[in-house]
Amino acid sequence: MKIEVSEMEERKGKGKIMCGTLDLSAHPLDCITLIISFTSPRDACRLSLVSTAFNSATESDAVWESFLPSQYQALIPSSLSFSSKKQLYLSLCENPLLIEAGRKSFWLERGSGKKCYMLSPRDLTII
Repeated sequence: MKIEVSEMEERKGKGKIMCGTLDLSAHPLDCITLIISFTSPRDACRLSLVSTAFNSATESDAVWESFLPSQYQALIPSSLSFSSKKQLYLSLCENPLLIEAGRKSFWLERGSGKKCYMLSPRDLTII
């Protein structure tokens, strides 16, 4: 993806800044992947539409692993298997997991990746 940057004048009037063509696809895929991993899941999905290089980067497990909670491996039952971290992320958004002997439910908010918990009424006490 190339972006044409034309001649721009400095605001202070000291002269002109000359810029050429900026080729985003010239950056290494690992660099793009790292940058996207610092965004949100929603932004990563939006960026996947920008170019084929960005789409390849957003399909990387490194990007989607950054959106998963740090203790996600302990939450996932061994009976479940996923082909990619993106598939795992989407599953955690759509299919809440029962944790702590079924007394709590855990899922991820799809757009931001925030952790969500639902407590069982049995775990609540009124004092």
